[in-house]
Amino acid sequence: MPILKQTEYAVSRRTFLAQSGLALTGIALAGSAHAVQAAPATITLGSGLHSYHLLENWGMLPPSVSIGIGTGIAVDSHDNVYITGFGGSGIIVLNREGYLVRNITGAFTEAAHAVCVSRDNGDEFLCVTQPDRNLVTKTTLDGRAVMQIGKSSGAIYEQLNQPTAAAVSPNGDVFICEGYGGQRLLRYDRHGRYIHHIGTLGDRNGCFNICHGITINSRSKDTELYISDRENSRIEVFTADLIYKRSIDQGINLPAACVIKHDLLFVVDQRNGINIFDSNDQFVMHMENSVKPMDHNITNAFSMPHDAAIDSKGDLYTIDWVEGGRVRKFMHYRATS
Repeated sequence: MPILKQTEYAVSRRTFLAQSGLALTGIALAGSAHAVQAAPATITLGSGLHSYHLLENWGMLPPSVSIGIGTGIAVDSHDNVYITGFGGSGIIVLNREGYLVRNITGAFTEAAHAVCVSRDNGDEFLCVTQPDRNLVTKTTLDGRAVMQIGKSSGAIYEQLNQPTAAAVSPNGDVFICEGYGGQRLLRYDRHGRYIHHIGTLGDRNGCFNICHGITINSRSKDTELYISDRENSRIEVFTADLIYKRSIDQGINLPAACVIKHDLLFVVDQRNGINIFDSNDQFVMHMENSVKPMDHNITNAFSMPHDAAIDSKGDLYTIDWVEGGRVRKFMHYRATS
């Protein structure tokens, strides 16, 4: 499998951002001058127990608020939706009905690539990844920073090199992947102290070629890490001690992220849309290909999907790597035929 050199990827990413125009303050999701038009026909994904119906025009934003280029999405225990982007209005927070609750600005008005929600002593926190700042920040749900990882005065290997995603285990340890830089998987304790790391550029087990996303396997008795190894077309699974366990590659092409909910694994594939796997990581079904990259006006379900989240009702939220983000909500239901 060919290896993509990091210098080549950095150039292509910079070129993409330049062409897309990072200063997208005038671009918003549906409801702005650049609104995504509702699809002429209802979009339904999946079948049977795994059926999802698009709620058209969900998540309309006022013209003064924009996502920019869509990057990350997460939900909290109250089903509020947190959205990140490059060049938008910071972290945008919507309620379950799709109405704007607030947007978190400050440092997050700059490029924020991923966001996850974690619990600590009964409280919920955000973990925000910013590759261009070499920084992962733990914040309260309203954006007050409580811990930062990356700006360290310690050894060079403790510092971050263009991290793309982070996840927090039940004991508070923070796991970070450097998908746009060092191609490492790092572990820090709940206080942000470095523990150890693995990884380098390559296609062998335990190596990465754009380790783009990370999630914790909540189905497992012991903590497992699912890493979206994008250019190697696989999900790699590790223990909390960063020991390689297995790979998942059936039907996977360019995995950007994955999410685990209700015993199911959802793999967000920038070329293949979304694939569902069961509790044993066995393929269940495929839900629509991604089409016509970098076009926020298409009527298909996905255009370069970049992340996904699932709320307490089982509803699916996705965000595309396009101008305006194309955040979409798919209501989960059980099809009878």
